[in-house]
Amino acid sequence: MSKIKETFDRRFRQWQIQLPLDDLRHRRNGSIQQAGWTINYRFGREGSREFLKYFASHRMTNDTLNRIWPDGTAEVVSHFQEFYLAED
Repeated sequence: MSKIKETFDRRFRQWQIQLPLDDLRHRRNGSIQQAGWTINYRFGREGSREFLKYFASHRMTNDTLNRIWPDGTAEVVSHFQEFYLAED
């Protein structure tokens, strides 16, 4: 599971955001609000493989749902975009 933390921490290094080690050890779901980010995360299992899934939202970017596997492989599960309609 250390690869999950490494991948998560590397993704948010620029904002000094890290996955709490205690949450990782106890597979405890949680939330981080820092530097304009709101990140909600939970641990799950698919078959025999554990993963960390997190929803990352920033006030100035698109929202994404992501998954990190135990080997550190990260994938975007879904993108969420806001659409603005110009007024006539």
